[in-house]
Parts: sequence; structure tokens; C-alpha cells
Amino acid sequence: MCADPTVNDLLDAMRRLGRQVSFYPSLAKLVGIKEAIFLQQLVYWTPKSRNERGWIYKSAEDLEEETSLTYREQQRVRTTLKKRGLIEERYDRSEHRLYFRVVREAVLHLAPELGAPDKLSDAHLTKRQVVTDKTSGGTLPFVSSYKEQENTPLEDSPEDAARNAVQLKSLFSKAAKTKSTCPSWIHSELEESLYRGIHHQAIERAFFDAKSLSASEQLAECVRIGVTTLVTSRTATLKRLDSNAIERRAFKELLPGLKVLSRVSDFETRQRQTVQTITRVVVGQCVQMLGDSENLAGPGRDFSSTSDAGSKEIAVR
Repeated sequence: MCADPTVNDLLDAMRRLGRQVSFYPSLAKLVGIKEAIFLQQLVYWTPKSRNERGWIYKSAEDLEEETSLTYREQQRVRTTLKKRGLIEERYDRSEHRLYFRVVREAVLHLAPELGAPDKLSDAHLTKRQVVTDKTSGGTLPFVSSYKEQENTPLEDSPEDAARNAVQLKSLFSKAAKTKSTCPSWIHSELEESLYRGIHHQAIERAFFDAKSLSASEQLAECVRIGVTTLVTSRTATLKRLDSNAIERRAFKELLPGLKVLSRVSDFETRQRQTVQTITRVVVGQCVQMLGDSENLAGPGRDFSSTSDAGSKEIAVR
């Protein structure tokens, strides 16, 4: 510790203000400061959830206590993060609770855009208790706050801070190690780049989560997730395209084959074939739209007015 008593007094004063939260400046440059704080807080709590699919419950009061973001600020931040495909939300009407889930693949794909991860500052976060929520049969976690005792130290132990730093750093570093073999229909570098930009596991999760919907609604949700994650990970390449137009065109192409796909009785086989087909169609539509954009006069053409603009709107949850 610094020998200067003035500096020590300043540090002590800061500690008395409360706990810190982890913060990545490079992530803030990409998604926004408040969005980065909100996202990193959800990442921190994700491994502490007992829900195997990664859903966590955090009330607006909890999040305001931990991040100082007001309810209105949280609403704006959540909207931004959902549009970027970085988080998902699920409202349980029976419990009147809003659950969050970090889209792991989308966060992993931020690493190439961010470059080398920043060093994480000491993370002093509000301590919580995580217990199984009995009202949901133990399938969703219930996170409850508790007031700390007066003798609770203001700082987490070095081990806690180190674990928190490793969790987020590990999440980013895994992106460079993620490699997959391209299918036979890939014939160009552009197609390969777009193929690798789609988060296939996110589509698989969407297929599972939407299994109670109709076949067309389930397909639409999977298409939405596939397009959202692709546009998020390939922002520079697809900046001229409108994501809603990509969804409409892909859904229109996929819809005629829905009856054939629905005849596949095995759920996992149908899930795998759906992901593969959506990936191929979405990539194909993006390549076609990018080719069209090069032949049109005037930069920044909006494809929301393409020939299929009058087609049926995709039904989403």
C-alpha cells in the first residue's frame, strides 16, 4: 500500500462508498458504457445460476443496487442489448418475474471486434444468495438479496476477485479457439465468413425454447435469432443491409419446406436440420442482397423496400 497518508485516506473514502463492479472499457466502446456495465453484471451471475440453460432472475431493484442504473435506464439498455443479440429475456407470467440469459455465442464473437481483452479491475460486487425456486419446480433460479452484517468486510477476498476476472476473460478468449468445418455448399470467402458469423447454438436454443409455439412461429423465432446474431457479429460486412428484410426473405424461402421438415419425428434430428437449413438460407440471402447492393446506384440503399417487402411479416413471440 502507498505510504502517502493522503492517498490512503482517498482509498479508504472510496471503499466506504461501497462495492465496485467489473468494467471493460473496450466493450463499452462497442455497445455503450451503461450497456457494458449491465451485460457484465449478467455475465458475473450466469455461472452462479442453478438453471442448466443459463437463465437468471434479477429484479430491477437488484440491478439498480448493483449498477446504479435506474429502471428507465435499464429498459433502454435491455432494448439495445436485445437488438444486438447479446441477451435474451423470458417473462414468467405465473411468477411475475423477468429472467435474463446471456447469449454466450454472441459475446464470444465480440472478442475479434474488441481485440485483446482488457485487464479487469478488482470486482467488488454485492453478495447474493442463490436458492432453487420451488414455485417453478426448481427449473428456474431465484436470486434473493440479503443485508450484509455490519462486520462483513467491504472487499471480496482475493480469490473471489480473481474468479470473477477469470470468468469474463475466459468467455472472450474462447472465441479464437472456436473452429468448425464448413459444409459443402460454401464456395467463397464471403460465404465462409457469414457461415462462421451465425451462432448455431443460439438457434438450437431458440428452437428448443419455442417448441410450444406453432411450427411457423417456431421457424420465425429461429430465423430471427440466426439473423440477429449474424448481423451482430458481421456488422461491417452487413451494414448496408436491413436485418428485417433479411428475416422476411429467409422466412419466405423456408416456409414452403416447413411441412416436410415437420414430418421428421425425432426432435433432435429436426432441430439439427432446422439449424442447418436456416444457416444456408440466411447466408444465401445475405450474399444475394450484398450482390444486389453493388449493382444499385446510391450508397446506403435500404433493403426494407425489396420486392418481397409486402410478404407476410414474420411472427415472433
